[in-house]
Amino acid sequence: MGEDLVLSALRKAISSNQLAADSIIHSDRGGQYIGKAFRQTLADHRFRQSMTGPPERSS
Repeated sequence: MGEDLVLSALRKAISSNQLAADSIIHSDRGGQYIGKAFRQTLADHRFRQSMTGPPERSS
């Protein structure tokens, strides 16, 4: 799943008023969620981004 698809879904949710201002958008640390366009769209709409922590290392 690429950034374009994720960004399209986010924009669709925004345009249909499914997200309130100051919503927290949670995801994993996939590249599609850390791209400049995705993060800028979140900032433009005052959304906060939350991500899972880094993977735990096994000994």
